[in-house]
Amino acid sequence: SLVPRGIPVTDRLVLAGMIRDAPEQARRRDALRAYVDRWTPSGFLVGDGLEGGRPASAEDAARLSRRDSTGMPRGLRRCDVCGEAFGEYLALGGEGNGDPTARVLDVHCRCDNPNRCAGCAAPLADHRLSAYHWDDARATVLYLAAYCGLSHRCVPPRVRPFGAPGHADDRLVPARVLGPGGRPAAFPARES
Repeated sequence: SLVPRGIPVTDRLVLAGMIRDAPEQARRRDALRAYVDRWTPSGFLVGDGLEGGRPASAEDAARLSRRDSTGMPRGLRRCDVCGEAFGEYLALGGEGNGDPTARVLDVHCRCDNPNRCAGCAAPLADHRLSAYHWDDARATVLYLAAYCGLSHRCVPPRVRPFGAPGHADDRLVPARVLGPGGRPAAFPARES
């Protein structure tokens, strides 16, 4: 029997469109809700196990162990669009999961954030979920766990032509026809 680790989360994701409630889906949804009602969570919602990176080889250590004249680690470079750092980072001090073993971490800039809300098409977070990003103020990498996306709340929809000027993380999908209340017609209105 599968014993879940962590705190179960239900009914928090917005779907991109209507899905017919088939008997199998209804049965599974009801079973999950019953389980959540019986289960008493304790502790904290922490870690998603993806922050480990890969073991660093001697070649990785030689290639990534220095910083340039600005203090930027050698494996990172600035994005031409958003100006944030991206690339590879050599973790030696337990960054992320606390493991002091030398590891190579993939670092993503703000532009490299495919995590979008199905309801409003806005980013679920400022940076890519389940990934590292470089923090200039701290001069280190920070990890953004996947569950941080659950704090997203849809903003009122804006209609803007596809490809209109704007920062890469502010792009929206092609303009849609708006329905009652200014919501995109393809998405069902939610009860308040």
